[in-house]
Amino acid sequence: MATRDAEALDRTLAALADPTRRAMVERLAKNGRMAISDLATPFPMSLPAVLKHVGVLTEAGLVSRIKVGRTVYCHLLSAPIRASLVWLRKYEDYQLPADVTSKTSQKAAKKAARKTPEKAAAPASKKRAAAKSEPKPAPRAARRAQPASKAKVVPARRAKAASPAPAASQRGGRPTPRPQPRRSTKAAVTPASRRRPRR
Repeated sequence: MATRDAEALDRTLAALADPTRRAMVERLAKNGRMAISDLATPFPMSLPAVLKHVGVLTEAGLVSRIKVGRTVYCHLLSAPIRASLVWLRKYEDYQLPADVTSKTSQKAAKKAARKTPEKAAAPASKKRAAAKSEPKPAPRAARRAQPASKAKVVPARRAKAASPAPAASQRGGRPTPRPQPRRSTKAAVTPASRRRPRR
């Protein structure tokens, strides 16, 4: 393909790659010549945005513009579409070569051979039944609600504080006095400024 034809094909395919521009081509093919204001009616965009799309189609050679008074009319040109169809029809009946198809079939056969005969022989209904018969794990909320089988280990300090005091009969009938805090044996020394003078 010549360089000029390749560039024209690139411009045509690039212009038709956008869905908005394809819709414009379809409207021009149905209605023939149209004013740009009429062409922009169904599209949710501003008139400058429509003019940009029309400019891309014009550069690709798909649309021609004619100004009549103050109104600009557009009509479709089919030559670039025919040129692109000539190139596309070369690959219309393309099929994979025989060696490539044989390689793909060999890969599929190897994948089938890797499966174990038990899994391959078991029908789908049996597999579903086996999956249903297996017990399902309990949800997290149910696990938390179940009582713990093992007794909780309480620290020694907490166990002493929680245990009740022994009865009076166990202590010989006399209640044990509570330990008093130790008082210092040293005499309280008052500072010299607070001492009263002797008379």
